[in-house]
Amino acid sequence: MKTKIVIVLLLLGFTCLSGCQDSKTAEQKQENTVENKEEKEKVEMQVYRTPTEKEMEILEGCNLSSDYMKEIQEKGMSVSVQSFVDTAQIMLDYLGEKYEEEFVVKGGEIPGIISGDYMIFAAATTGEYAGERFEVYYRVDEEGKGYCEDGYFAILKSTEMQEYLRKIAEEAGTDIKVVGALSGNVGKEYNKDTNIEEIEELNRKKGIQIYINGYARPDMSEEEFQRQAQELEEKFRQRELYLDYMVFRLVSNEKFDYIQSYKDFGKVFPRGTLVEEIYNMEYYEYLRPEKK
Repeated sequence: MKTKIVIVLLLLGFTCLSGCQDSKTAEQKQENTVENKEEKEKVEMQVYRTPTEKEMEILEGCNLSSDYMKEIQEKGMSVSVQSFVDTAQIMLDYLGEKYEEEFVVKGGEIPGIISGDYMIFAAATTGEYAGERFEVYYRVDEEGKGYCEDGYFAILKSTEMQEYLRKIAEEAGTDIKVVGALSGNVGKEYNKDTNIEEIEELNRKKGIQIYINGYARPDMSEEEFQRQAQELEEKFRQRELYLDYMVFRLVSNEKFDYIQSYKDFGKVFPRGTLVEEIYNMEYYEYLRPEKK
């Protein structure tokens, strides 16, 4: 009899112990659920941020889809979007400080993840080159330091470089009209005060490219065209620069008279124009400094 009573008591004890453990487990699960929910809410608060008016201007300048913009307005900016707009603002501040002008974003692709390097298209809002789009880069060096490079310098200095190239062409005594342009991205050390000699040295280091287009009138003979193009080439070659050198004999005197700058070519001969409607002779050389 005593043995039966002991067994019953033991069973009741195990049942109570199991029930207590189940109760504690349930309470722990509930507590963990509450804690996870609170942690999730904290994470969501950290991940998304409501864009400011200035940040919205940056995003609108990237020409994002209306659905994407609506999602950002309703949900906020994700971490990758925040990183992009923060870096874009750094690039705009860099341009403003370097050139003492106002700039806006005119394009850019937001990466899906946080990246060390970013690129936007920007344009000045005032001045002679307002509206001309160029690239701006934010890069990180080997030491983890960020720095910017921009293409506005090439736009700003192209006219000055063209006048310099024309003087060289005049020295050659040819009838070829010369226009020129720069292309490339440079750092903060190259600005509006940079002179021609410094640009030439930068070109020799392959930091910036110089383009030369020469134009001859339709009535220039083939022999004269070849002779003058070669003479002009030799004159430019003496500068010991990297030069993309092209000369065309145009089919229209009217077009010849119109072209006064490098970008005028695209105006008088829009994309899709047939080659035979533009020129009937061409001369091309890529000039390099002689190895010493």
